[in-house]
Amino acid sequence: MNRTQWISKSRGLHRFIGWVAAAALFLFICSGLMHILMVWTGPQSAKFFGPQTTIQADELSNVPAILSSQNISQAQLIQVVPTEQGNALQVTESSSSRRYFSLQTGEEWPNYDEQQARWLARYFTGLEQAPIQSVTLQENFDNQYPWVNRLLPVYRITFDTPDQRTAYIYTEFAALAGLTNNWKNTVQGLFQTFHTWQWLENIAEPVRLALMLTLLGGLGLMIISGFGLRLAMPARRIPQAGRRWHRRLSLWILIPLLAFLISGIWHLLTYSGNERQQGLQLPDVISLPKMGEVARAEWLEDYQQQPVQAITLMQGPDNQLLYRVALPEGSMDQHVGHHQRFDGQSTEQPARYYDVVSAQPVAITDSEIASYWAKRHSGFEDPDINNIQRISHFGPEYDFRNKRLPVWRVDFNDLNKTSLFIDAASGLLVDQSDASQRLEGNVFATLHKWAQLGHLWGQGPRDALMLLVVLSILGFAVVGIRMLRRRQTNQ
Repeated sequence: MNRTQWISKSRGLHRFIGWVAAAALFLFICSGLMHILMVWTGPQSAKFFGPQTTIQADELSNVPAILSSQNISQAQLIQVVPTEQGNALQVTESSSSRRYFSLQTGEEWPNYDEQQARWLARYFTGLEQAPIQSVTLQENFDNQYPWVNRLLPVYRITFDTPDQRTAYIYTEFAALAGLTNNWKNTVQGLFQTFHTWQWLENIAEPVRLALMLTLLGGLGLMIISGFGLRLAMPARRIPQAGRRWHRRLSLWILIPLLAFLISGIWHLLTYSGNERQQGLQLPDVISLPKMGEVARAEWLEDYQQQPVQAITLMQGPDNQLLYRVALPEGSMDQHVGHHQRFDGQSTEQPARYYDVVSAQPVAITDSEIASYWAKRHSGFEDPDINNIQRISHFGPEYDFRNKRLPVWRVDFNDLNKTSLFIDAASGLLVDQSDASQRLEGNVFATLHKWAQLGHLWGQGPRDALMLLVVLSILGFAVVGIRMLRRRQTNQ
């Protein structure tokens, strides 16, 4: 094919596919802007870290008696937590069943999990006086609480405010799983309808995939044909200002367009039809010893003057029953901006461990606890572990949607290069991935969300640059549409 034929073929394809490509550009870019709008104009929590408390030695010493008197011999998670009525023993018997006992009197507070969620909702939102309109236990994801939030089950608590402020509370570790209002629901709905086409996902996923790939494929053909035309045609003076600027900007627009297109198609193909991890995976059931043989917890007197994040009763290697003491890390500044919110911040110091039966300190670390529970969750053994590291900030491979820091990443040397993210405070499996998922996640974060720029410059400058680029792309597309219309009119 000679140069003239190449120019003719490229020009013909570019014009033929132009309308489809223009539709794809306007649809996906305008809907993508909804995500930036949602992040910056949606409701913000009043506090970003969970409540803290001080715990007395006498209170913790009541734990064995409470478990014994209530005939609790097995549980998935046992921890001391702050509540509106003081410190309580929280016992999780299943993913949706939590019991609460007063550490002062030992009495059980029936059906208290909802009351705990109400208190946490007021704590995180700052709406101390606003009436609560409704409370429901949500066990499935939906349009207003999509799967990216990860945590289930959650309490959906709606306040009687003009904007219908709604908090999603995960009481297992006192987390604000989501915060929305009428405005955010509307913007998020537009994003889901026109960018991810979530409305079609549960009805006809093959149709959704085919339609989206058709639009994105048309955009790809337009880019390829335009690039070929740009290289084949000699540099010359173009009299029409619109065509001249269309040509000048084409190479600059090419880079971000390809970045969005490649990462978007890869992301679509990766998640289309694949089952996603639904919430956290609780640790195995803990078998409790005879609580009458348990020593008192005078060691807690060493922590009388400082707040405690939580004290967890958990199982360690060789079935040793341990108290894990989590202390807050540094000053827990509640005034966190957008950049810190998405980048994340570790909220606790390295934990201290004590044997529940003997009340003696135990020389074990969070790393060893994470390794133990990673093996329990995966079925792998010590020789299969390749690396263990503490994750104290969110990033492309473990992002803010997981809602939990710090966690431990345990890498295995199996064929899929599996990584498990373990919450050492409880043994929870927070997230997991393999090498292909991590590669796709890094590519998507870098090319589609420009996450690296967010880490370097901050969320605001990154979003401003992204807005400038996408508006330039839209302007570029408008010039191309005018050229197409002019040609059709002249024919």
